[in-house]
Amino acid sequence: MKFEYAVIKPDDLRKGLHPTDAELKAFYESHKAQYNNSIPEKRKVKYAVVDLGKIQSGSKLRTTIWRLITTSTGTSTGLISSPR
Repeated sequence: MKFEYAVIKPDDLRKGLHPTDAELKAFYESHKAQYNNSIPEKRKVKYAVVDLGKIQSGSKLRTTIWRLITTSTGTSTGLISSPR
């Protein structure tokens, strides 16, 4: 019976692993299909303070935040002002 093996030290790996941003992007682009089936990150937020006055009026972000607030609470409260 033959048995072959290689001893790889962590320091040896670190010496040869220095990909550039372009190489990382190229790898991602060529393997993009593998990431399509991955589970997207999700977060649950119980409370958030958002100053809608500091978010550009009519922006997609402002509209999305407003939609999330009104959908999760069912209605706006006196503490929440509607988007302008």
